[in-house]
Amino acid sequence: MLDRLKQKIIYSNLRDNIIFIRYIIKKNLKNKYLWKYEFRKLESNDKILLFFPSMSIDKPSFLNIGVRSFIESAKINNIQCDLVLCNSGLEICHLGGSPFSASTKMPCRTCYKVNKSLFSDLKIIEFSDFKLNHLGNLSDLDFDELKNFEYKGYKLGELVTTSIVWIIRNAKINKEHRDYYLKFINSGINFINYLENLDIESYSSVLVFNGIIFPENILFEYCKKNNINVATFESGFNLNNFPAIEFNYETTSNHNFEFNNYKLDEKELDLLNRRISLNRSLHKVSKQIVIYGNVSWDTSQFSSHTLFDSMFDWLDFLTPILKDFPDYNFIYKTHPGENRPIKKTWFGLSEWYELNNLNNYSNFKVIKSTENIDTYETIKQSCLSLVYNSTVGLESVMLGVKSLAAAKTHYTDKGFVSYFENKNDYEKYLRTMLELGDFKVKEESINQAQSYYFQLFNNIAFDLSNLGLKISENEFTLNSNLDLSSYFYEQEMKNLPKNFKQRKPLSRIFNTG
Repeated sequence: MLDRLKQKIIYSNLRDNIIFIRYIIKKNLKNKYLWKYEFRKLESNDKILLFFPSMSIDKPSFLNIGVRSFIESAKINNIQCDLVLCNSGLEICHLGGSPFSASTKMPCRTCYKVNKSLFSDLKIIEFSDFKLNHLGNLSDLDFDELKNFEYKGYKLGELVTTSIVWIIRNAKINKEHRDYYLKFINSGINFINYLENLDIESYSSVLVFNGIIFPENILFEYCKKNNINVATFESGFNLNNFPAIEFNYETTSNHNFEFNNYKLDEKELDLLNRRISLNRSLHKVSKQIVIYGNVSWDTSQFSSHTLFDSMFDWLDFLTPILKDFPDYNFIYKTHPGENRPIKKTWFGLSEWYELNNLNNYSNFKVIKSTENIDTYETIKQSCLSLVYNSTVGLESVMLGVKSLAAAKTHYTDKGFVSYFENKNDYEKYLRTMLELGDFKVKEESINQAQSYYFQLFNNIAFDLSNLGLKISENEFTLNSNLDLSSYFYEQEMKNLPKNFKQRKPLSRIFNTG
C-alpha cells in the first residue's frame, strides 16, 4: 500500500518539477555527473544517426556510458554522430507514462534538458511540438480496433503495446487501457510523418535503443522497410556480472549471434565455472520440480508470447496438470526483479500463487522475490525446470537438469531446451515425462548449452566496468581516474562504428584489437 502511494506521488503531474529540481541540485554539486564532461565536436560527411528517447530521463545509466564510448569511437574513425532528440514530440512515451493514468503530464522539460546536456557535442535534430490532430478519428475506434490499428503499413497497435505493458506493469491489457492506445497511436502517427520528412538516407547507419519499445521500434521498422543499415543496443551479458552493452542488427533482446557449436576447452570451462559451479556430482536425486517466473510485464518477453498470452496464462495452464501429480514437490520461484526499487511489481507470481490457493497443497511452495535463495542450488536440487523464457532455462540444461520453455526466446531454437509449437504438444510431453519420471538430459545437450552460454556471456557484449563509475542506484558517470583522451583509442569498442557502417558483425569478439 505504501509503495503504491509513493508511486502515485512519483507519477503525478508534479513529476517533471520534482526531477527537474533534483537535476538542478546535481548540477551544482561537486560530483562529476555525466553531463558535466565536455567532449570535442566533429564534423564529417560520414554520419551515423542515433535515437534513444527511452533510455533515460534524469539518471544516466551504464547504457549512457556505453553510448558515449560508441560516440567517441566513431570520432576516432572520423564518423559524425547526430542525435534525434525528442522535445515534447510525443503525447505519451515509454519512460514518461504513468501506470495510473494516460493523462498524466509528461516530464518533457527535464528529459529534454538532461539529454541535450549529455550530448551537447552532437548535432541535435529535434522532434518537437507536433499538433496531435488525429485523435478525433481514432476516438471512434473500439479497443480491439486500436490494438490492431495500422498506419501506412506499420502495425502501430502492436508496436505501441510493448510500452503500454511496461508502463502499467501488467501483461494483461483490457478496455481500461484504451486511452493509452489512443495517445500512443496518435504519437506514432506523428512520428512516422516526421520520419518521412527526415533525410535518413544521408546517414550510413542508424542506431536505436533495443528496437522493441516505442518510439524506437518505429524508426527500427522504418529502416528495415527502406533497407537502411540499422542496429540496436541494450544491456548485455557478462561472465563477471559487470555492466555491459550489446549491439545487434536485430532487436537486442533476441541476442542474435552466430553460434558456433563446439565443446568448451578447459580454460573456457574454468571461466564458466567461476560464474556457475558445473559440478554435477553435487546434484541430489529428487522429485522436486521448480517453476521459474519472470517479471510479468517485461516488454522483451511480451513479443515472445507464441504459446500463451502471458506468464499468468501459462501458470493457469500448468496448475491442473501439476495437481494431477501429488508425488512431486513443486517449487514456484519468483523473479527477484519483481521487487526492484524503481518499478516494483504489484501483481506477480507470489500474488498469483496466493490468489489460486496453492498454499493449501502440501506439495506446493512459493519462494518470494524478497527471499535470498540461490537459484543455481535450487536447480541442482530439482529434476525438472519449467520456465517461461528466462535465461534460467538455459542455465538448467548447463547444470544437467531437464528444462521446458513456454515462450519463445533467443535459445529455444537451439535444440538443448524443449520447446513446442502448440499447447497440446507441451501438455502431452510434460504429462508423459512426469508419469515415466524420465528427466534425462543428453550429454550433447549439456555441452551445447554450456557452449552457447559461454559465447553469449563472453563474446557478445562490451564490458563497461572500467569506464563506468556507479554514483547511486541506476546512475553512472565516467571513471574520472582514467585518462579519457587516450582510453577511447585503446578500448575494445574503437573499431565498432566503422564495422557497423560496413555491416560487419557487431559482437565484441569481432571488434577487438
